[in-house]
Amino acid sequence: AETVSGGSGTLDNLQFAAGTLVVAASDLVNVTGIEVMEIQNTTQTAGLTLADAFFTANGNTALTVNASTMTSGALTLSASTLSAANSISLNLSSTTHSATNAISLGAGNDTVRADLIALDAGVISAGAGTDTLVISENTGAGAITQAAGITGFETVTFLTAAGVHNCITNN
Repeated sequence: AETVSGGSGTLDNLQFAAGTLVVAASDLVNVTGIEVMEIQNTTQTAGLTLADAFFTANGNTALTVNASTMTSGALTLSASTLSAANSISLNLSSTTHSATNAISLGAGNDTVRADLIALDAGVISAGAGTDTLVISENTGAGAITQAAGITGFETVTFLTAAGVHNCITNN
């Protein structure tokens, strides 16, 4: 594991350059002072696994994961073991992100910001906290259904008024 220190600032950013990416929880044990992880892949796959040990070593209970530059590359974010003390804010807002993502969040109060195209396929499981799904862009009319694999969100917010959106839940 590499040693990375973001210092005492409030918006310290750890960027992962383009290319196939796999970051295991054990790779992050010596990372401190980071508030934002940016995945700059576009067409390659990216995998990121987060555990409570990272948050403890990092010294922060919240992390932003920015994957807004991804287009056809799939993101696998594995964070289902996180305790309620730790939360993730995931940005998938790209009007061209059409990959099949696999996102599993933990027990914290998490937020996922995404465009409809990023929600069309794959799985986004919010976990046990009070979680929010923010639909931030619109590339046209669309529907988000239970079949789309989106589960566990207590709040769904639409930021744009263009197009027609249907939100169907089984709750």
